[in-house]
Amino acid sequence: MSISSNNTESQTTEINWTEESAAAWFETGDWSSGLQFKPHESVNVAQFAAQFHKRPKWWKAAFDYLRETDLLNLAPGNYPIDGDNVFAIVAENPKKDYDQTKWESHRRYQDIQMVITGAEKMGIAPISTLEPVENYDDESDLIFYKNDGKGEIYTANPGTFFIFFPHDGHRPDIKIEGVERDKKIVIKVRLSSAD
Repeated sequence: MSISSNNTESQTTEINWTEESAAAWFETGDWSSGLQFKPHESVNVAQFAAQFHKRPKWWKAAFDYLRETDLLNLAPGNYPIDGDNVFAIVAENPKKDYDQTKWESHRRYQDIQMVITGAEKMGIAPISTLEPVENYDDESDLIFYKNDGKGEIYTANPGTFFIFFPHDGHRPDIKIEGVERDKKIVIKVRLSSAD
């Protein structure tokens, strides 16, 4: 791990994270503040380490919210956590067949997505392998990609969270046989303006 600069905008020392240094940091669990939910194996640990250390206050606020909130009894809706820097969206929706879902990504926010009850499948693919079907919508911070893009598809069960960064195309809300709907929380963590 090497120190590259001290950027006041990011409020912390920039570190050039290697896979090894990020994995060592991640394994300590210090980032989780005692959170009992587990990250999915697909989380890019080096990217997470870099983003977490740019804005630890925002990430800690997100994980504190997951740890301290009664998610089972949380009504669908939007919940501010730290203004527009960190906020939660809770939804209870019917799941869709694979071909009715879309690949998407964001530029201003990173997503922490976790199923609270039920289950669904989620896809993840580098946006470099996906072809946009429309221009990026700045207001909604959203861009969609052609449905024929290929990626890894994972099962999302309660207690395991995914993190999607701006370079991650993701495809949520895919129906699992026998599960018609689920309850899910998405916590949006804004990218530092230095990113």
